[in-house]
Amino acid sequence: MQPQGRRTLWLARTGLWIAVALVVALQVAGALNRPVRDRLADLHVYWGSVRVLLDGGSLYDFAAWNDAPFTYPPFAGLLFTPLALIAEAPLRALWTSATIGVVIGLAVLVRRADGLRWIDPALRVPVVALLLFGSAPVSSNLRFGQISVVLVALVLVDCLGIMPTRYRGALTGIAAAIKLTPMIFVVYWWVSGQRRTAINAVAAFGACTGVAWLVLPGESVRSGSPRSGT
Repeated sequence: MQPQGRRTLWLARTGLWIAVALVVALQVAGALNRPVRDRLADLHVYWGSVRVLLDGGSLYDFAAWNDAPFTYPPFAGLLFTPLALIAEAPLRALWTSATIGVVIGLAVLVRRADGLRWIDPALRVPVVALLLFGSAPVSSNLRFGQISVVLVALVLVDCLGIMPTRYRGALTGIAAAIKLTPMIFVVYWWVSGQRRTAINAVAAFGACTGVAWLVLPGESVRSGSPRSGT
């Protein structure tokens, strides 16, 4: 590539990353400038629920100011438990930073996708990152402090074949133990002939759910009640 071409590419990449930073700044400002009780509302539910659990109550006893309860399986509560060790204000900042990092990681994961072949390889990550940060799902994750982007990353690693074949599907099973929605991929893999992957996902889901039963048996019984349904 000629020097002029390299300079143009550098300018384009720099401009894209500046655009990404501006969009992220706007999204984060919009999320953190909301009324205190409505900042990262889903994260508040995760945090409040595990604090109740560590105080001897149940994950499913907690309700936020708008009566929002904890609606995830007990395995999710088990993973969220360390959140209770951090004050809520710094936790919001840490969670938001982690979400931004995961979204950029998603852009890195898909940079070799066939649909991006028309974009110069050096520009693919910032282009995808810009599209993701401007999307409604990522905006929702940043505004409410959701965990969805983490689950997407786990499933994507399986779908892109990054994991060794013998373990492929396990991350999806773990994601499904946190929130049931990713289990739909088990059906896809089974009907598309990827049955080892489907079995791995079910096995990982069962193992994680079993661990939750052993550690939090009371929560596992309560998780199927109408108020705490997932």
